[in-house]
Amino acid sequence: MSDFKSILCPVDFSAVSEKIIATTSSMAKKFNAKVKLLHVVQLPETYGGYVVLPPSLGDAVEKARESVLLDLENLKKEYFEGVDVELEVVSGYPPEVILDTITKFNADLLVLGTHGRKGLDLFLFGSVAERVLKSTKITVMTVRPE
Repeated sequence: MSDFKSILCPVDFSAVSEKIIATTSSMAKKFNAKVKLLHVVQLPETYGGYVVLPPSLGDAVEKARESVLLDLENLKKEYFEGVDVELEVVSGYPPEVILDTITKFNADLLVLGTHGRKGLDLFLFGSVAERVLKSTKITVMTVRPE
């Protein structure tokens, strides 16, 4: 196993998130690695490359972003004592944002949750984990909900 220096941990606040965060914390402490906790807010489809939001929805998105940052800060305090942790909330398509953040953060380990979807559910909704796994060259640790 390599020594990991930078660990990216996307957090979607699903049922598996606590397990992902605990795993990331353990790995960060073991390797004395820095961590980025990332939450991606998926906005509606774009038109011509632009997302046009009514002003009231734009305000709601900003308030939600602030709330998520507060939630990430609480996770940082609870799980990452003594660990160098960055927090980030980004709007966009989750697989693309995660892949971009891997590069920008220079991550060498990605701790990523899976929802355990199968069959038609997987076909209809896809999998962020699957899309990221197919495109990244770094080590990925997947964490299942069970």
